[in-house]
Amino acid sequence: MRNMDAITLFKPDLTKPSGRLVFGNSGSGKSYFLTEMLHRAFRSKEFGPQHRFVIIDPKHEMGSIDGPTVHHAANFPKAFERDRIVYVHPELGEIESMLDMVTDLSFMAADELPEFSATIVFDEFSMIATPQKMSESAARLFTQGRSKRIAFVAVSQRPVIHRISESQSAYAVLFRGSRVDNDRLKEKWGIKPDELDAILRQKQFSFGVLDLTEDSLTYFAPI
Repeated sequence: MRNMDAITLFKPDLTKPSGRLVFGNSGSGKSYFLTEMLHRAFRSKEFGPQHRFVIIDPKHEMGSIDGPTVHHAANFPKAFERDRIVYVHPELGEIESMLDMVTDLSFMAADELPEFSATIVFDEFSMIATPQKMSESAARLFTQGRSKRIAFVAVSQRPVIHRISESQSAYAVLFRGSRVDNDRLKEKWGIKPDELDAILRQKQFSFGVLDLTEDSLTYFAPI
């Protein structure tokens, strides 16, 4: 098993789709992985001073690093302008409106500032998307994010594979899931459920990364 770098997961790449999908059961190591990857990305010189990290976390589960926590939409614009990383803990009734604001401000900044780029993480993505429908802002981030230098990381326990997220994502990061979920991955991408589960069982919190542009699956040791 190899080790994964934060650049691959979080840095926008104009040669690849903007989406990155992260799936895995509760307790599979998903949240710790994302938090540690954010630490590494935040410290990396690969992300310039105009880069913004926005973590939308309605469940309040992801550990924070230096940066403010915003609970209401009215407080977000100032934090977004001032801080490189902003944690957003919206109320349940404000989740979609908060994503709308994050998307609108990110697109405006991309149009106005040539050096601007962003990584937007949404956990739990199933709150705004199903295999049949998706919020308008999420669809914008998947389809137009690359041209705006934005990477959109959609995180969920169950595989939420909408036709837009499937076609507009560069990678799917796979932690251990249920048999039903693994069968869904087989149906969508031809992954062998028994082989996936057997390899991920060897080391707790290990994971696979499916490169959706090259149709290749690589396994990684826990970070």
